[in-house]
Amino acid sequence: MRMANPGNSKTGPVLKVGVILQGLLLTIFLHLAAVVILAFLVSYCDWQAETKLLNLLAHVGVLAGAIMAGNRCERKAWLNGLLVGAAAFLILTWVAEKGMLFGTWLWWKRLFRMGPLAISGGILGGLKNT
Repeated sequence: MRMANPGNSKTGPVLKVGVILQGLLLTIFLHLAAVVILAFLVSYCDWQAETKLLNLLAHVGVLAGAIMAGNRCERKAWLNGLLVGAAAFLILTWVAEKGMLFGTWLWWKRLFRMGPLAISGGILGGLKNT
């Protein structure tokens, strides 16, 4: 029977609400910064933002927030990253759809696409702690 290395064991709560909120705030801040920059570009340049670019920026913001949450938690970085991604997705779709959630199959498809990305971000952030 193998004994755990007490010097490497991580203790503490599995979910840290403060860490999840920090990751969520980073995600929202990145979204707001992207919106301001894109609004400036659309207003003063002869350019239109495409849906693929907006989706890419949304995914990058969620990935960054999940990485931050995974980096700052002690255990279960993937779960903290997933919760950041799910909370950001719920808030952003609620704002974009004017209060309508769980509406269509497309909404569920996007949620299930965001989940693995957020888990990956949490794992990447958690790898920095090892």
